Amino acid sequence: MPQIAVNTFSDPVACGGNGTIELTFSNVPDGNYDITYDAGVFPSVPVFGGSATINTPQGTYNNLRITVNGCTSTDNPDVTLTDPGAPTPNAGIDGNVCDIANPFATNANPAVGTGTWTNQTPGVGTATFVDPNDETTNVTVDSYGTYIFRWTDTNGSCSDFDEVTVTFFEDPTPASAGNDIAQCDTPDFTMAANNPTVGTGTWTQTAGPAVTIADVNDPATNVTGLPAGQSAILRWTIANGNCTPSFDEVTITNDIRPVADAHEPDATTD
Repeated sequence: MPQIAVNTFSDPVACGGNGTIELTFSNVPDGNYDITYDAGVFPSVPVFGGSATINTPQGTYNNLRITVNGCTSTDNPDVTLTDPGAPTPNAGIDGNVCDIANPFATNANPAVGTGTWTNQTPGVGTATFVDPNDETTNVTVDSYGTYIFRWTDTNGSCSDFDEVTVTFFEDPTPASAGNDIAQCDTPDFTMAANNPTVGTGTWTQTAGPAVTIADVNDPATNVTGLPAGQSAILRWTIANGNCTPSFDEVTITNDIRPVADAHEPDATTD
């Protein structure tokens, strides 16, 4: 009576790929045999020296059996092969880059299968990955803006992806706070800083008695409340993303109005 046993088995290493079933036999001469199971058959499996290897996809193979000269094995083992789980890629953390001359260093987790970087925002600009299959490659772009980079992990027929958002900022416009302003007994001032073409400007006070800035983001804002005889220093800062801000300062002065004191000379008589 032929006998069949499972020596060992291994699951597929990639989704949709083949695993292996290693079988051993007793009372089975060398030759090609159909190995049957409840749901089907492995046809013409070569048996040599009492062993055979079957390469097959994931699945449950119950009641494996062999028939030799009309006699069918009765021990009939079961084997279940399982695909690996779907990959769970991690594209890393979002980032900011100042100046498109500088690259962004990706920081994804290594892929289970094959990882691939792609640019999901071609309307913003073209992205060039030094090695699109390297989880820690550098990427450069040709236009400023916010990009979405996708890290796709493909393992056989299984795949999944994760994305990071990266913004490439242009250096801000150099700040100019305007000329110093001196006024006579007038506590209200109109500023004259430059209007940035890149970035956002913000007024802050760095010295002097506290004044009121009507709109901190308006280069021509009104500043009120500077007492007579006092000066204040205001800073105009232009910032954009993670780039180094540019700033310039202006001094405003509210001079005291002089008071004329005219006295007639004393009249003296000899």
